[in-house]
Amino acid sequence: EPRITEVVEQSNRSFRMLHVHGLGVGLLILVASTAVAQLPAADRLRRWLTALVAFGALYPPGWLLFGILIPFYGFPALRAPIEYGLFLPFGGAAIVGLWVTAGCYLLKAWSPGAASRVA
Repeated sequence: EPRITEVVEQSNRSFRMLHVHGLGVGLLILVASTAVAQLPAADRLRRWLTALVAFGALYPPGWLLFGILIPFYGFPALRAPIEYGLFLPFGGAAIVGLWVTAGCYLLKAWSPGAASRVA
């Protein structure tokens, strides 16, 4: 019975993380894609950045898989495949997209003549 309680708690924790990350990442993707759409850059760069940020939407389903599969395989057996299969590539893509977007805005703000465009 203690093992059943532990598995139920692990699955429940995964489902709560799905809920939290689903809301947070969804909002982040909405705000970031709006920022990318307003970015004064080439269309090709904006498309790539939008794709990178949108790939972040595949990050939260990793928690869903954890919650569903923990009773069958256990947390230790699932940790590496889900981390390296979902969390790292898709979360990493979103982070790279966010940093490149921020970098583009900073470069544009610090470019010569930026002060005259702001005023």
